Amino acid sequence: MFRKKKTPPVFHTPVLVVDALGVSQCIETRDEAGLVSLADRLDANYLRFRQTIPHQLIVTWGKKVWGTKEFNTFRLNDMFIVYAKDVVEDASLGYLITARLCYQALLLDGFIPRGGLGWGLVHAGENSLIGKGFLNAHAAAEERGTATKDICAIKVSQEFFDSIPATPHCLRLLCFYRGEFFVNPTFLQDPLLGEFNSERILELLTAAGVNKQKFQATKAFLEGFEDYDAALKPDSASRAFFKKRGFNAGSDSEAT
Repeated sequence: MFRKKKTPPVFHTPVLVVDALGVSQCIETRDEAGLVSLADRLDANYLRFRQTIPHQLIVTWGKKVWGTKEFNTFRLNDMFIVYAKDVVEDASLGYLITARLCYQALLLDGFIPRGGLGWGLVHAGENSLIGKGFLNAHAAAEERGTATKDICAIKVSQEFFDSIPATPHCLRLLCFYRGEFFVNPTFLQDPLLGEFNSERILELLTAAGVNKQKFQATKAFLEGFEDYDAALKPDSASRAFFKKRGFNAGSDSEAT
């Protein structure tokens, strides 16, 4: 008797999508040796990224990485995707941290990162992910408004934002810019990746060959975003944003 093929699971999950911008253009100009070199760089970056994800338990052996199922990863050419087969209680916090690690790892390896964090129903195959959760994250990365489409950062969708506990520990990982929420790229420092301030991010983007339009948009974002401390001020842009929508977000009671 043939074994019945196991049906891939369908479940709700946070989803992180991060693109390494510029890779497609590099592919078009590479010869055989150059293409192999580029593939090796992407493989090395993917390995570094998987090794830094904050699994509850992780085992690394050479180029193999095994971890608990609150983080599942795969790479589709120049796109990095993370989702959870087991959604733990503090999933939002873990994915905010993971998004920052992926962003910084790509920068350090000479790539230009832009991504999105989403949440929703997905169907997970061995090397595929379809569903509203993926589309939600992909839209946050690739289908932004004119004011933020060129910013090299990771945008947070409304669906993912709704899953974040209103605690300082989580909210400090966010920033607010032109009516949208992003992962704060300069908050928290990883001892292995080093300090990431605005100057270093711009230097790494320049070294990666970012174009002028994306450089200027990201520079304006880094200089102008509103972090958690700024959001607590009475005249903050995020307070005004929530007030228009009937919420009293960022209140002093939430900050304690």
